[in-house]
Amino acid sequence: MAPEQVRGETVDGRADIYALGCVLFHALTGEVPFPKKETHAVYFAHLNDEPPRCSECNSLVDPAFDDVVVQALAKSPEQRFASALELAGACTSALERTASEALVGGNEPGEWLVAQNDSGPALIHSDGSCPTLADIVEPPATIAFAGPGTAGWMPADQALGLAAAKPCWECMRLVART
Repeated sequence: MAPEQVRGETVDGRADIYALGCVLFHALTGEVPFPKKETHAVYFAHLNDEPPRCSECNSLVDPAFDDVVVQALAKSPEQRFASALELAGACTSALERTASEALVGGNEPGEWLVAQNDSGPALIHSDGSCPTLADIVEPPATIAFAGPGTAGWMPADQALGLAAAKPCWECMRLVART
């Protein structure tokens, strides 16, 4: 519940941005932003506590997402993103910064956890059936998912190439980096 809702003030779409910020925090960390045992303590935290930084709650989350979540969870509606589209753009920029840093930051190659983003049936992408993947994955490989929310590991260079490919990016997403 957005702080303005707790205070009984008039709300607009920015309350939904706050809710999306809570969902984003949970998706990135596996935790709620204000874990309290008592309901009144949760309300108090939404009104007064600064949200914890995602990267401090889950070391696999790149700090590029911290500012996005903090802005989405701003106590004042005027300080939040103006729309869900603006929030989505900030998430995309954070992911691009993360991918760019992985490529040029001198990090070891590692792997990315890639998850099915598409809510439909299980996906199977192979270099033979997906023209985008054929240009990215070498040697020939298949990426299979058991359904929405399932994930698998793939080499960082291939995952980053996949993230740049719009057709595949619509049905798969990068989740975390080793």
